Amino acid sequence: KYIAPIKGYLGQAGKPTKPVSEMFHKHWDTKQLMRELDSIPEDSVLYIEEKIHGTSGRTGNVLCNTNRAWWKFWIPKQEWKIVSGTRRVDNIDYHIPQVREEIERRVAPHLHKGETVFYEIYGYDVDGAPIQNGFSYGCQPGEFKAMLYRITITTLDGCSYDLGRKQVYRRAEELGLEKPYFFGESNARLIEEGIQFLCKGNSKLNINTLREGIVVWFEDKNGSWTCLKHKSEEFLADQDKRMEKEEGDVEDIL
Repeated sequence: KYIAPIKGYLGQAGKPTKPVSEMFHKHWDTKQLMRELDSIPEDSVLYIEEKIHGTSGRTGNVLCNTNRAWWKFWIPKQEWKIVSGTRRVDNIDYHIPQVREEIERRVAPHLHKGETVFYEIYGYDVDGAPIQNGFSYGCQPGEFKAMLYRITITTLDGCSYDLGRKQVYRRAEELGLEKPYFFGESNARLIEEGIQFLCKGNSKLNINTLREGIVVWFEDKNGSWTCLKHKSEEFLADQDKRMEKEEGDVEDIL
């Protein structure tokens, strides 16, 4: 019962569906901070942010095939489109679609060509159902918010790079999305000493919501932005209790 069934995003015979655009990339699976401390360069500046327990979303302004008939030569083979999806799926049709459509509507007019934004949705669906049980972060039934946590720019030749953290914070304001709660900067030695302290207690977004943990962003040895996560012991204990009650995590099937 601890293994959630993966369904709803596979094509026939269990094969992954074709991506809507080669430019519309998925977010990587974030690795564990304590296991990967050695991967952090000693001279890196670490940006420490609160990790939010919601559901993932992404929206991009990307080139998509028009699927024109071969003889309609006057129609371009590709066109720029605004597309959205969940963590793994390149569509927004089957999980809180009205919420995802509203977020897309907000950000679409402001996205640059090749820009993809990644965000965490929390609060409630439009019908009042919680997006994650017990993690409303102060939202009222029917209210939701989206916290921007990553932005990539993908060029026409397929090269993709991340914007820096301060650029992400500024862009959140421009797009009308929430900014991550920023604890401060650190280095590899200090973060190891302060991990448990930073993870304790309730969320900085809402005093009545348990803090899930932290995310640490930094530039790796190749100069590319990446991140590592660490979840609090209280949060993990809470999730164990929910699993005992057979309460699933919506992220497991998205």
